[in-house]
Amino acid sequence: MDLQDQAREATIFLERLLELMGEKATIEQAESDDPETLELNIRGDGSGILIGRHGQTLDAIEYMVNRLLARKIKDAAPISIDTESYRARRRRLLQRMALSKGEQAKREHVAVILEPMPPRDRRIVHLALKDDPMIATRSTGDGFMRAIEIVPVDERRNPSERGGENRGRGRERDQDKAPPIGEQGGFKHGQKRIV
Repeated sequence: MDLQDQAREATIFLERLLELMGEKATIEQAESDDPETLELNIRGDGSGILIGRHGQTLDAIEYMVNRLLARKIKDAAPISIDTESYRARRRRLLQRMALSKGEQAKREHVAVILEPMPPRDRRIVHLALKDDPMIATRSTGDGFMRAIEIVPVDERRNPSERGGENRGRGRERDQDKAPPIGEQGGFKHGQKRIV
C-alpha cells in the first residue's frame, strides 16, 4: 500500500476510536517533517481530554492506531497523531526546560536530574543539549518512564556522593577513576554520549 492508502486506513481507525470515546472531531492529514511518517491532525472542540496529562492519552491513541494499522498492513509507515498543536507546544517547552537545566548544571557544577518522561520527550531533551560540549545527557532508571540526568563534563560523581567537599576550590580529579562523561567509549572531543 502507498502512503495515501495507509493514511486513509489510519483515518478510519482513528475516526472509529474517537467515536467509541464519544468525541466529535474531524481528522486531516498534515505535512510531516519525515517523508516516511504520516501525520494526522485531530480537529475538535479544543478540550484537553484527547491530550491527557503530558500527552499520555494522545500517545495511547497514537499507539493504538499504529498497532491496528500494523495488523492490517505489513510494513506500515509510522503514524504521528496531534491535536491542537500539542506536540509542537510540548517540544518548545521541553527544549526551553532542557536549556535552562543545562545552564543550571554548568553554573552549579552538579548533575541535574529531570522528572521521568516517555522516550519521545527524552529524545527532545537529548537533542536540545547534544551540541553543548560542557554537558552530557544520559537516561537513568528502568522501564518506559526513565529520567534524564544532565551532567557537566568535568563532573563524574552525583551530588549525593560529593558530601562536604568544597565545590569552589581545589577540586582535583582522581586519575584512577573512569574518564569523564563525553570522553569515554571512543567518542571524539566535543561529541555527546546519549545513553
